[in-house]
Amino acid sequence: PLPEGKPEADPQEQEAEVEADAQFLEAVTRDPVVAEAALRSAFGLMRWAFVLLRTHPRREAIKRYDALLHQLEAKDLRPFHETAQYFALQMVHVGMATGKDIRSFAALCRFNPELTSEGYIFWHYSPETLAKGTKEFIPPDVAPLPDVISVPPSTWYPDLADASFLEAARMGQIKHWSVPVVVRLAFLLLPRGRRAGMQELLGQVRQLGAQHHAAVANETLAFFTMHMVHFHSLCAGVETANFAGFADRCAVVLDPLLYRGYYSDLLIFSPEARKGLVAPDICPLPDVLPTSTKSNS
Repeated sequence: PLPEGKPEADPQEQEAEVEADAQFLEAVTRDPVVAEAALRSAFGLMRWAFVLLRTHPRREAIKRYDALLHQLEAKDLRPFHETAQYFALQMVHVGMATGKDIRSFAALCRFNPELTSEGYIFWHYSPETLAKGTKEFIPPDVAPLPDVISVPPSTWYPDLADASFLEAARMGQIKHWSVPVVVRLAFLLLPRGRRAGMQELLGQVRQLGAQHHAAVANETLAFFTMHMVHFHSLCAGVETANFAGFADRCAVVLDPLLYRGYYSDLLIFSPEARKGLVAPDICPLPDVLPTSTKSNS
């Protein structure tokens, strides 16, 4: 989920989104050719899961979900992949279980933008393991799937003062790690000096890897986060040592999908990126050094 305060659609837009889901359900159910095109992507699978879970109990939704996918396989329109299909359904159900009034798939994606990423499954699976899961469900090897009953919050713990938050992170007392937590930690470590702060941040990330915090147990993502915190602090002229002030001025850094302007999903969730530093493959990172400083060096 995005940080607190994500704007929602107005009532008229919400009704249009609900109607669009109803039309999607009707079209996919009626026409196999439309279904093949719509369910070709992970995004389409998740939308199919959502409209079924929205209108049926989970057991019945799974039956209808699988039945159509088996029909498409029988017609040679779409290969069946048990693991990828279960992953899509489970992650949608987790997103729906947050307690928010989510009436449309578009609303679900506003609260959970990671669902729009075709590479989201690699937060939990390596490509090698995923390839083995076509006919039967294979448990993830990178990080376990979240439980529908217990959904961890995505927050930077605004109830904790900066000093208390930093101590809790160092003592291993932060229970729910997310991108906003890593952003806050990077911000609080940066005054120590970028090199020293980065070393401590990477140390934290390596510990998280052993604890299966898939979304943030990634050394390249940690480096990217520290870099963007540094860059936006300079651009915004943020002089406060208070993270709440930084979050207010530079909220874009809290976006869990900020990396997509610089890294492809395939690269950022690769084993090399998780356990080392890799250069962006879409766009170079912005320079944190002013032009005048570079010219004088």
